[in-house]
Amino acid sequence: MWIDPASTNPAIGIANIQSLGPHGMQPANSGQMTLNAGYHDFIVRFYEVTGYNGLYVQWDPTGGTNFVDIPGANFFHVSQTPGSVNLSTTELAVTGDSTLDLGAAAAATLGNLNLTAGALAFQSATSVSADTITATATSSIARSVPLSLRTGNVTVASDKILTINPAIVDGATPTSITKLGTGTLILNGANTYSGDTTVGAGTLKLTKPTLNDDSSVALASGTTLELAFVGTDTVDNLFIGTNQLPAGIYNSSHETYGAYFTGTGSLTVLTSATRPATRTTLALPITLWPTITAAPVTT
Repeated sequence: MWIDPASTNPAIGIANIQSLGPHGMQPANSGQMTLNAGYHDFIVRFYEVTGYNGLYVQWDPTGGTNFVDIPGANFFHVSQTPGSVNLSTTELAVTGDSTLDLGAAAAATLGNLNLTAGALAFQSATSVSADTITATATSSIARSVPLSLRTGNVTVASDKILTINPAIVDGATPTSITKLGTGTLILNGANTYSGDTTVGAGTLKLTKPTLNDDSSVALASGTTLELAFVGTDTVDNLFIGTNQLPAGIYNSSHETYGAYFTGTGSLTVLTSATRPATRTTLALPITLWPTITAAPVTT
């Protein structure tokens, strides 16, 4: 194995290979080690100072000196048995088209996601939880792994568009979405999150009628909810500004509040007071026992 320019490998006790001082991409103070066949745990750390530098970790599987890049299939980033990845305090910055390979994690807990360009894809994990999402450029999250949000704040900068394609689901607690920033957030997934949906600024576009029937929708003054689907989506309560609206159907044609909506869909607002009464279904046959009232008998 050949490593340049800086690494440590405490697992097998190899001394540090260091490249002191900033320099461009060039072989410098490299080193190599011989490994037996099989699995090996190792850590590679790379420290960059002025940019335009890089790190190569290569091998010659034949045991010679003809070093080539190690194929991705030969890396196992985490345990192969289902476990979890907890990076809840780590901020992930996405600056271009990127794939975050979470190995065989059954669930991954991340901190804040900051998207400044490109598309982010999650790979391998069965679910991903994030704290907040901020997009300062038009960007997207690919349809791959279900996503839950703990804080639920999604901020999109002015004139930018963030498209979230995976389903947004509940995590350890119900997910609620709060759209912030004057840009546009597009939710494309078959969402199942059960919390409330708030548009504090800008535009929220829903391409599927998946809001929870027991949830509330709140639209701040001057915001837009685009219902980009055919038909209606049922919610429990609707707030616009400081007003809780009565039960009814709300869309772009509404006489009073139509300016808050675009698209072909509608919101059907039940409010708790207008919900249908719960009905009990009895299995037949059933026996009804009559009530007998006794009266005094005079003899």
